Amino acid sequence: MKQTHNYREKIREFVIVLLPIFVTQIAIVSTGFCDTVMSGHVSEQDLAGVAVGVNIFMPFFGSMLGVISGLTPTIAQLYGAGEKNKIAFAVTQGMYWAFFLAVGIILLGFLAVPQFLGYLQLEPKVTRIASYYLLAMSFGLCPAFCASVLRNFIDALGYTRLTMMITICIVPFNIMMNYLFIFGAYGFPALGGIGAGVGTAITFYFLLLLNVLAIFFIRPFSRYKIFAYFSCPVFAEWKRQLFIGIPIGSAMFCEQSIFGAVGVFMTFMVRVSLLRIRQH
Repeated sequence: MKQTHNYREKIREFVIVLLPIFVTQIAIVSTGFCDTVMSGHVSEQDLAGVAVGVNIFMPFFGSMLGVISGLTPTIAQLYGAGEKNKIAFAVTQGMYWAFFLAVGIILLGFLAVPQFLGYLQLEPKVTRIASYYLLAMSFGLCPAFCASVLRNFIDALGYTRLTMMITICIVPFNIMMNYLFIFGAYGFPALGGIGAGVGTAITFYFLLLLNVLAIFFIRPFSRYKIFAYFSCPVFAEWKRQLFIGIPIGSAMFCEQSIFGAVGVFMTFMVRVSLLRIRQH
């Protein structure tokens, strides 16, 4: 992070930091796009099931990433105040509550998703694909959220281009995993649309691995010794970080849920229209 002295330098530094973040966000949401497009090459039911699953998953996934992004100003403030010795503690606490946040979302999904899909009254095969797609994706939530904590740590120090490069790397990896598990290439099981969830969950583990390697071996991140020791959970620190992150996540949920709701309602209306056509 460079110190700036006038508005021109501030704008230049802002653009340098902003553009990689923009590309990173596109790369993250591209997983849902790749899942949907690739599943469409299997069957209409696989396309519909994955599309419904993506529209349910992405608003919650994006909003939780928004909550975790509250770590960026927290870490940046510590860095700017010269309290670099407290950064490792903040990141560790963020890893703790991000993990439990993922567990909470998984439990909520187990309770709510079957009832919600039942309300949509989709075809049995579409419902099954959407259910198992979301189940497969749930196994990738914990690594995805922990990777997001590390990504925000890197971003807070101003190295947004590094996080951009890391996140871009997961796009071809996600496509490769989807290809293996959707179509059953090279002896892998052909799971159709469900395989898209499996491939993306594995991709989230790969994303976490890349971020961990960056923290370990690339300066200046290695100097902070994030993984040298893990402090005990401090709920007061959780509260302080979540106080910043929850408003961000709430705003992102409201924004993204609009598009997700449109997709789900379109699915419901198409089914109603087909029933009316069959009746006539």
